[in-house]
Amino acid sequence: MALACLAHAGGYLYAAPEHVVDPQWPPHAQFHVLQALLWIVGFDLVLLLATLGPLARGEPWARRGLWIAWPFVHGGYFVALARGGGPPELGAHVALAVVAVLYAVGLAMVPAREAATAR
Repeated sequence: MALACLAHAGGYLYAAPEHVVDPQWPPHAQFHVLQALLWIVGFDLVLLLATLGPLARGEPWARRGLWIAWPFVHGGYFVALARGGGPPELGAHVALAVVAVLYAVGLAMVPAREAATAR
């Protein structure tokens, strides 16, 4: 999961900055791209810290919180893609899908300790 968080943030840090300074984009659009980039990287850092800290310690809320975050952090790209206007490169879609699956599989492999501690 930590790798998925780093790869997700790294992918956006690689791909998005060109749009922040693209002279063909209006300043307002550049503003929102930069804003979204900061949100994505910040959210990935929070997920990374939750993965390495509370989740690693087996705190039940961490697993639930990371599942709640998954569709927003990893699914948001595909919701926006369905609307249209996304990158034309298939590689971008595949790379983000692989990262999303890695995150979900990693989280699914974490045992649900809350059931054991509730007894």
